[in-house]
Amino acid sequence: MRTEYLTHKGTENILHAIDYAKYIGYNLNTFVTITFDKCFKLNADEIFIKIRESYRRWLTNACSRKNLPKCKPYWLFVFENPHGFTHVHWLVHVPIELEKEFKRKVPKWVKKRKDNVFKHSIDIRQVNIYTDKVLANYLVKGVTPKSIDYFNLQKYAAYQGWFRGRRSMVSHALSLKARRKAAFKASRDRHKWAKRHPELAARYRKPSWYDLKKTVPQVSGLKTFPYQKQFRGKLKRSSAPRRRYCVYRTRRTAA
Repeated sequence: MRTEYLTHKGTENILHAIDYAKYIGYNLNTFVTITFDKCFKLNADEIFIKIRESYRRWLTNACSRKNLPKCKPYWLFVFENPHGFTHVHWLVHVPIELEKEFKRKVPKWVKKRKDNVFKHSIDIRQVNIYTDKVLANYLVKGVTPKSIDYFNLQKYAAYQGWFRGRRSMVSHALSLKARRKAAFKASRDRHKWAKRHPELAARYRKPSWYDLKKTVPQVSGLKTFPYQKQFRGKLKRSSAPRRRYCVYRTRRTAA
């Protein structure tokens, strides 16, 4: 599948997954960027599937080896190809006890799929839980132009080129199904993480300008922000009609 933009639903899924990860206490605390150059034998999508599989096996074994509680793979990713240089932004949860080991492992996982790993090929950074909204907006900057106003991304939106493969994805533990099962509603519950998990609030440095009550959500309900009705109306009118499936029954022949 070849796509040019992030879809509206894909963008909403990413933003809500970041909020839900904090809500359940597994904030996505590590930001990894991997650049795929022409040295790769496989395409970027196939390579990253193998890297995620290596991460899953390592996380299971490392938690067991260090007697840590079992941790599901919490992650999401977005592929970008703005100037012909394909790269992936991978936002992932890594237990604090395994952060140093994770940084050593990622280059090894990438090197298995290519001959050389350059300095610019991999970038790993820690994410402050108080400023992850800025990172969330950065991740979805390649959204379709019709949804830019709806998500308030006028300052972030930028064309990210064509990509062949799965452009974005959220892990099963943060998926829409998992959020519905937990009765999580982003507009209502996105700010409850500080009270539910005070250890997370104490672990990170809080900026002086940060105010929980004044934080503007990316996707807000129509009751709270009625002006978004015009954007939602445009999205509904411009969306393609659903395909209707018919069930054909064979006629019974007369005996």
